Amino acid sequence: MMADGNEQIVTYTPKGAGEHTINVKVGYHHLGDSPYKVKVFDPRKVKAIDIQKKCYTGNTCTFQVDATEAGDGILEVVILCEGKTIPHRLTSLDNGFYEVSFTGEEPQRHRIHITLNEELVKGSPFWIEYVDEMEEMLAEFERQQFVQIRTLAGITFRGTAGMIDQFSTEIIGTGKQLYWTTLSKLDCHRHVLSTR
Repeated sequence: MMADGNEQIVTYTPKGAGEHTINVKVGYHHLGDSPYKVKVFDPRKVKAIDIQKKCYTGNTCTFQVDATEAGDGILEVVILCEGKTIPHRLTSLDNGFYEVSFTGEEPQRHRIHITLNEELVKGSPFWIEYVDEMEEMLAEFERQQFVQIRTLAGITFRGTAGMIDQFSTEIIGTGKQLYWTTLSKLDCHRHVLSTR
């Protein structure tokens, strides 16, 4: 507390997020609107959860934000790609949890800014790379250049269920010989095409 003539200046440093009560008194009597409430927040306590490193163009990317320990305030999200603001949905789930979803249409890096009361949260900005699914698959196929004779050969690709249903191959040898192919599922995103 500092005194300057008839003026008293009180400074304080909150040590935790949450609602604080301030009492200002002369003797036993409150002054003005005392006691009053101050909402203390800590943007370092906001956590982005399950942010994917990569999404496919045209697909919705979703992640959550945990602000349960950050105190009260206004949580804002801005998503940018090539200088343009990308529309998104910010949904309050329960008690300081939020869900963010957006769809990237360009195969570019998307920058995600998250703020609490206009202060950047810890780790912000975050990055998500949007890639073209078909181009990525074709790039994997192009890397399969050499196969040893008389050995089982395979092509691994990643695709959605819809793409897998449409996927077809035709492998023709040097003497116009047609090879048999078998499609085996590795996991929900990866399949192996084996030839014999």
